[in-house]
Amino acid sequence: ECANTFPFPGWNEGLNTAGPLAWLISTAFRELPTKTDHRFDIIPVDDVARGLATISAAALEGTAGGVFHLASSDVNPLRFGRTVELTGLAMRRWTRKGNGTGLDRTLLRYLDPVPVEKPGFLSVDRLKQWADDATDYLQTKPQRSGWLQSLAGDALDRARSRTSDQLRDTSKQLGRIEGMLELYKPFIEEHDYVFLTDRIRALQSPGPFEADVKGLDWRHYWVDVEYPGLRTWCLPVMHGEKPPRDAASVPPL
Repeated sequence: ECANTFPFPGWNEGLNTAGPLAWLISTAFRELPTKTDHRFDIIPVDDVARGLATISAAALEGTAGGVFHLASSDVNPLRFGRTVELTGLAMRRWTRKGNGTGLDRTLLRYLDPVPVEKPGFLSVDRLKQWADDATDYLQTKPQRSGWLQSLAGDALDRARSRTSDQLRDTSKQLGRIEGMLELYKPFIEEHDYVFLTDRIRALQSPGPFEADVKGLDWRHYWVDVEYPGLRTWCLPVMHGEKPPRDAASVPPL
């Protein structure tokens, strides 16, 4: 996930694990089907780099061997319920700074995302079906004759066409959400994976290459580092846009 400190807080390169989920629960879709106690095993990319450097040094010395996990779920687990809560908090803070669309600032910032064990009445598949049915109705609805059609026929046709386009876009976005939820289902609903990091922690000692995942404050990291980083460098990629170029950095001494 986004760098905690180096090259600067929030840095990343495009898509990562949390990006699609953060995008999802920052939209009008506010119910994430998940088991709240399941671990969301994430780790900042600069801690991964420190861990890989340590493992590489051990490999050069011939003392590595076996499999190493660079993870957080065993020593400092972040749960999906907490992730949803912190994403809502981060979005409110982001919009209070004047970011986002008018809809984000006037409505969505006040609608907290919530984790749900089972999809509710406004489930993704039901919303998508409604959008598809409405599109089909508008496309197959017979033209009515009469004074209104004769006076405003072109305007009505244009309005019908715009509404159909909007409904198709909505259906497309809901289909994207549906596929995304299916992709994440093994992690957010079915299994609670724990990756053990005792082997990498046994290799590390205090210093510049120590990955201190155990000391991560998830509230600070998610609200002040991860979410702003995703908004800047990850979510634009999901929308087909180019993220900003980050300034050159100098490695710490």
